Amino acid sequence: MKRLTFNLRFWVGLMALGLLVSACAPARQYAYTPPSGFTGPILQADKFVSFDGAELGLSVWAPPPEVETWGVIVGVHGMNDYANAFHMAAP
Repeated sequence: MKRLTFNLRFWVGLMALGLLVSACAPARQYAYTPPSGFTGPILQADKFVSFDGAELGLSVWAPPPEVETWGVIVGVHGMNDYANAFHMAAP
């Protein structure tokens, strides 16, 4: 019985270690394949089309036309955030 318990503990520990190590493996992300006729990056009213043709969301909070603009805030979020993180800067 003692040998069976050791053997089971060994394999369970080895599997747990394997799962732990595999969680640290980097994820490869490849560039998007652009559609035929793609001419390059472009900034549109509601999206930014990247160099590889990927369409990225774009939010713009512009003042009313009668208000003079005296500054610009450019907010770029990271991978663990989203555009609404800047709602306090542009209500």
